[in-house]
Amino acid sequence: MLLIPVKSLKIFGLNIVIALIMIYFIQGISIVSFYFDKRKFPRILRWVLYGLIGVQQLFSLLVIGLGFFDLWIDFRKINKNEKLNNES
Repeated sequence: MLLIPVKSLKIFGLNIVIALIMIYFIQGISIVSFYFDKRKFPRILRWVLYGLIGVQQLFSLLVIGLGFFDLWIDFRKINKNEKLNNES
């Protein structure tokens, strides 16, 4: 929609992109939180890193990228661990 030269369609497409970026950001934050819990990060360090993600744009983009690529890569591999535990 962003490539179509109609202004109203571009605005609509941009709104969809913004909504998807927020969804991918939330997904990325859940991945980061999973690894913080898995590696048992201290609470103070977690808050500092969450603050950096909230303030620094580069870290926010990395978190959005984690959320986006989690669709294909499955960083947490939660389902595989559950299948292995159910089989044994």
